[in-house]
Amino acid sequence: MGYLSCRAESAVLTSNSNTSTSSISTYSAHKPKKKNHREETLKIQQFEYSDLEEATNGFSAQKLLGRGSHGCVYKGVLRNGRLVAVKKSSRGGSGVISCGASSADSNSNEVDNEIDILSKVHGPRLVNLLGFTNDSRDRLLVVEFMSNGTLYEVLHNSSRPPNWGRRIRLALQTAEAIDTLHSSIPPVIHRDIKSANVLIDQNLCEIGRFRACVALPR
Repeated sequence: MGYLSCRAESAVLTSNSNTSTSSISTYSAHKPKKKNHREETLKIQQFEYSDLEEATNGFSAQKLLGRGSHGCVYKGVLRNGRLVAVKKSSRGGSGVISCGASSADSNSNEVDNEIDILSKVHGPRLVNLLGFTNDSRDRLLVVEFMSNGTLYEVLHNSSRPPNWGRRIRLALQTAEAIDTLHSSIPPVIHRDIKSANVLIDQNLCEIGRFRACVALPR
């Protein structure tokens, strides 16, 4: 059918990647054609593994933002001071999740596919890809950092849950993210939209300024 699929158990299943490994890779973000529409060009940076290792303090537990069935996400600070989130694959035996060093071969196709899809979908309501590593030790993805955590945490763990006005805006922004995915060429089907996959930026307390962004899970 020409669809790209993002499932809960694997974010990218059907895309065949031919990702460039140059230091700065340029991709086209495919969006529906509109009047006066110009194709947007994205620059996806290739990072050195050692730089991201330094940015996350050696992938320390203190930098851990979240853990899932396919990896861990760490808070990182780049040398230019920018905050990012670094996604690190995990492969452990007997169903045990391990976020330590791992073999690149067993998961390289999946990561390549995810890079391919994330480089083609981009928008203000998505957690956008910023870069990746091509190191033999592991493949890391670098995405935007969202400082207010997940929508699930905001709704269920906050001492001051959002009022109905903010909830409606959060719902509308999530719908805009889904529309961006479905309107891409070919369409991307997320298949795991839930509050834990909706992230909120630092402006949550400022009415009308906060961003609710959907993340494509690993």
